Amino acid sequence: MTYISAPWYQSSTFWTIFFGIFTALLGAVAGAWINNKFANPKRAIKYSWTKNVSLLHTSGTSSSTLMVQHSGALLSKPRVIDFALFNSGKTDITRDAFDNGDKIELNMDADVIEVLDFSSSPATAPSPSWAVQGRQVLISPGLIKSGQIIFFSCLVDGDARNPAARFPLVGIEPVEEDQHEGEPPRMPTRARRQNRAMRLFAMSMLLISITSLASSSFVLFVMATDEMQVVKKEICDSDLYSQRAKDGFGC
Repeated sequence: MTYISAPWYQSSTFWTIFFGIFTALLGAVAGAWINNKFANPKRAIKYSWTKNVSLLHTSGTSSSTLMVQHSGALLSKPRVIDFALFNSGKTDITRDAFDNGDKIELNMDADVIEVLDFSSSPATAPSPSWAVQGRQVLISPGLIKSGQIIFFSCLVDGDARNPAARFPLVGIEPVEEDQHEGEPPRMPTRARRQNRAMRLFAMSMLLISITSLASSSFVLFVMATDEMQVVKKEICDSDLYSQRAKDGFGC
């Protein structure tokens, strides 16, 4: 009786090599992607106008008149505008990122009377230089650390319906966040970013583990099938079994 060798797709050796190479390539791709994410961190800026409120409130039932003065000058439409800027990227924004050395422009759409409050956090981050020019607050080029928050609270005089920010930053697309007045900036902390990175790494490792487990299970199945073929051949070739037994094995 002549036996034909099993086709290649029933070879346990073939599938062992195939899935070994596949798992190694998957691990290499995942490792390269994760390394790229950490080796080439994204630079990003988020900002928000957290407050834009009038200091005057005219009531139809009140006969009193409220006036706001600044340094003896009467303000006709006094408002307070709060602005927050956040370096949400994983790397610092350096002075070189400012295109042609241009300044960040915060246009209040109203005359800036005074900067009531300014802060920069954390304390270890350098405080940026800034100046008021007409309707604008100008932030000079300089280092903005990853995770740094810059905050301005300005007294303005005017309608200020459309305040806008201009960022002359190369390779960085600022994102404006929608926020309700008085709501603190919804900005991710460094710990949150690190947690996201760890979850990303864990998911990648889980994917590789699942793929390896599935590959191993399939290889074991193919090997078992291959062993059955060997046993069948031995039974068919042997004189120790009856023809009826051999027929049961499909000889």
